[in-house]
Amino acid sequence: MASGALVATSATITGDITATSGTFTGTVNANAGTFSSTVYVGATSNRIVIDGTNKLLKSESYVASTSGWAINGNGTIDFRGGNIAGWTITASALHNATGTIDGTTYTTTGLVLGSTGFIATPKFRVTTGGILYAVEANISGAITATSGSFTGTINASGGVFTGNVTAGTSKFGVDVSSSNDGI
Repeated sequence: MASGALVATSATITGDITATSGTFTGTVNANAGTFSSTVYVGATSNRIVIDGTNKLLKSESYVASTSGWAINGNGTIDFRGGNIAGWTITASALHNATGTIDGTTYTTTGLVLGSTGFIATPKFRVTTGGILYAVEANISGAITATSGSFTGTINASGGVFTGNVTAGTSKFGVDVSSSNDGI
């Protein structure tokens, strides 16, 4: 076996080519192949890395859960954000919404699932503390609450109150006690 440089304007080689390093200029064409170590795509920093050892496709700047992105051979992904089928993924929300919700402006239409636990649309939300906000509600069945208040008009076709009800200066209910006699 001879050593030294092979210089040719064209060549046909059959069998294996083994080298510890090398540089190709132009296009490399192959029908198949295996990379068992690391291949870099791109000529400058923040290249795409194909990591054959760890079965990982990633950005060169990738640091797990911190920066860059990765697609693992086990099927998991790690991205800082992006868009999938109309949904926007950020560090704080998965959303398809319009408007300002919990102090953040969203620029698409639909639903927001916040990383802090809130669920919201432009006209409806539930905070992490369990507070429900809605522009309208159509509720069938019972509403049970230990306290609360209403503003505006309350209309009902029937119902039962237990305890005392105050309307203006009058009180209604069982055992009403105050300077008003109640009804």
